[in-house]
Amino acid sequence: MFTLHNHGSPYVLTSYPLIQNEGEVKAAVQMARRYIQEKKKFKIITPYDAQRNAIENALKTADLAWENTVFNVDSFQGNEDDHIIVSIVRTKAPGFMKNQRRTNVMLSRCKRSMMICTHRGFLQNKSVAKTLVGKFAKEHVPKTGWVTLEALAAHRW
Repeated sequence: MFTLHNHGSPYVLTSYPLIQNEGEVKAAVQMARRYIQEKKKFKIITPYDAQRNAIENALKTADLAWENTVFNVDSFQGNEDDHIIVSIVRTKAPGFMKNQRRTNVMLSRCKRSMMICTHRGFLQNKSVAKTLVGKFAKEHVPKTGWVTLEALAAHRW
């Protein structure tokens, strides 16, 4: 399991609750491209519909498979796949992650691997560190490390 550091790309709050994070969109597309090249089964999940739409549009623009690939957390409940890419979106307040039930769904959908797109500083925020994502990162990041956008682009992950 890996966690991705997106270099603090800020999320864009266009009109509540339309929240998206372009850095995480780019990261998700890079990972999707690799999974497709390697013929691996994967899904992308995110708490926010605006982010889901942004990732779908980016996959379409990149001529990558997008249908039945990107889901919001609630619509993916009860499903799983070999590899899961999670786009957290937030960079300041925990938002969605305050709901443990929904966060548990987000973190328990993978069979083989999970990549979490987020900002390192965000996970170190005291209010975020108390969430399931914060606890998960504290447990797993020391074992797996961070992957940067540059490393993703160079396929070093």
